[in-house]
Amino acid sequence: MGETAAYYMQHAKTDFLLATHLESEDVYAIYGRAFHAQQAAEKSIKAAIPASGTEPKLIHDLVKLAQNLPLGWSVGVSKNDLEYLSKYVIIARYGNETITKQDADRALDIATTIVDSIQNQL
Repeated sequence: MGETAAYYMQHAKTDFLLATHLESEDVYAIYGRAFHAQQAAEKSIKAAIPASGTEPKLIHDLVKLAQNLPLGWSVGVSKNDLEYLSKYVIIARYGNETITKQDADRALDIATTIVDSIQNQL
């Protein structure tokens, strides 16, 4: 694993750990869980992109990021799941929509699949 990949994967693991520990029904924990789940997925994908010979773009759109993965690599989830998770980088930061605990738990489930999938391919 190269330097850029290691950097992003370490940050992905930190965000993932934060997301898993934010389990309460408190609104701040719910929004935090959704945000850190998205960030864990984003940084995991960014960790894999250098294997394709390019640097990851500084964007938050998981669909666009996944399009830059090395040939044959997979995030392990559907495009719909990537779109679902992508929105939490904005919603959780600015609170322009309500996030339920079920939403945040689903976000974490999707992120878990992505982080595990990328980790297994690195």
